[in-house]
Amino acid sequence: MAAVEFLEANGVDTSRLPEQQTYESLIKVADHEMDRFELADLFRSALRPPRAG
Repeated sequence: MAAVEFLEANGVDTSRLPEQQTYESLIKVADHEMDRFELADLFRSALRPPRAG
């Protein structure tokens, strides 16, 4: 979970990350089934601020 710790250390609220999906994605990265860009997309979509309006 170093990626999550990095985000938190840089002031990003990671509480909106879905725990199970994040865990499974990190396992996929370790198994080379998912690359870092796909993981970044997951983080961006989960952590994107809600739209105002």
